[in-house]
Amino acid sequence: MSHPLSGPFAIAYLAQYPREAAQLLARADPETIAKLLTDSYPALETGQIGAILAALPSPTGADALALLASDIATAVLPKLSVPEIAELIAPLSAVTSRRLLAALRPAELAAVRRNLSYAPDSVGKRMQTRAAVLPEGISIAAARSMLASGRTDAPAIAFVLDSKRHVRGFVPLHEIAAAGEATALDTLIRAAPPALKATQHLSEVQTLPQWRDYRYLPVVNAQGRFIGALERTDVLEAVVDLNSSSNDQEAAPIGVLLSIAETVWIPLARLFGAAASPLRPYLRAEDRIHDDEPR
Repeated sequence: MSHPLSGPFAIAYLAQYPREAAQLLARADPETIAKLLTDSYPALETGQIGAILAALPSPTGADALALLASDIATAVLPKLSVPEIAELIAPLSAVTSRRLLAALRPAELAAVRRNLSYAPDSVGKRMQTRAAVLPEGISIAAARSMLASGRTDAPAIAFVLDSKRHVRGFVPLHEIAAAGEATALDTLIRAAPPALKATQHLSEVQTLPQWRDYRYLPVVNAQGRFIGALERTDVLEAVVDLNSSSNDQEAAPIGVLLSIAETVWIPLARLFGAAASPLRPYLRAEDRIHDDEPR
């Protein structure tokens, strides 16, 4: 079965508009989606494939992931955040989950398993476990070296922890970049905002006053040890998802048309606009009758 999002031009659409593409692909079966994404690789990068799968509704995204070529599937997972991986893995069988999770590093594997243990719509379910962390008492040179060696999903700050992984505070990354190498990291530490508990429901934390001053809030376990960070935009998206899922009314016809326009035609119009100049020589003369450019 073919799908309208196929061919060279469609790859640009898939790459530039993964969320919109996912809305359109959600109407297809997982086999079709998996074949489309497999055939689009490597022109479509693994990170872009992951973004599309993560934006698909569950369990469609999970089933499509399981049906991808093995080498692509195992390359896609490490490109995703822990919450995205957990959401894709959750609907799959134990055998399939183990096969896919084998591509992760031990620390990430443990984080995914921990995420799967949290209740739906909890802070722990949405938190980013790849937040940058640094130990107290080190130099700026050591901090830069540690930050360069790892990936972070909270690119603006680094949380500073003591030996028991309690949050001492945080340091903006731009200040680490600007400071002298011999500077002590502790001299740059700012007081940390109150921490969230991983077991808290998102509805409990969405209106906290500290969101006015902080983009990220630390998340701790029952022992008060740092285990991740929650971003303000993740809370807002979660609240939107909760409100959407609680609304059982069917969309009006005009709403469907607007959704299709937003999903397909507006992004395609942008891509056609970008490609207008290279396509112009191939237009027939009668199609160019209103073209005021010199011929």
